Amino acid sequence: MTKGNQLQLFYHNGTKYTTFGHATANSLQVSNETQTVSSKDMGLHPLVETTGSNWSCSGSMLFTTDNAAKVMGMAATGQPYTIAFATISENKWQDGLKSVTDISTNVSWTVGNGFVRYGDAIVTSASITANDGETCTMDVEFTGSGRLLTTAPATPKSYT
Repeated sequence: MTKGNQLQLFYHNGTKYTTFGHATANSLQVSNETQTVSSKDMGLHPLVETTGSNWSCSGSMLFTTDNAAKVMGMAATGQPYTIAFATISENKWQDGLKSVTDISTNVSWTVGNGFVRYGDAIVTSASITANDGETCTMDVEFTGSGRLLTTAPATPKSYT
């Protein structure tokens, strides 16, 4: 069984796929648009056909200046970037990391060989939440532009 900390949201940074860092939740949604095809002869059982498909993904993370620069920079351009929603290659949490400093400097997630979907997406929403006395967080939502793929594109659209 896959645990939540084993799935990450990645973006391409010009060299490789990397995470936003300090993720607390990630999600991927895929939906199909349908149309009912019926005639008077079909009675109570009309047929349904797919007329389109769309996808989106989102990520929640702890606020860092690095994350803020990435997310707000992507949002400001309005351009699609290649992202990956994937299992990680190795769970670094098993290595005995003890502090936020350890996590910030020693964790480098990479796309694993399990579940992975690649696609170009545009940031459609980005927010920073800073409640008094609480840890600051960020949320980002992407809307897919084109198909979701099971293999990495030859020329990813990078955010550098």
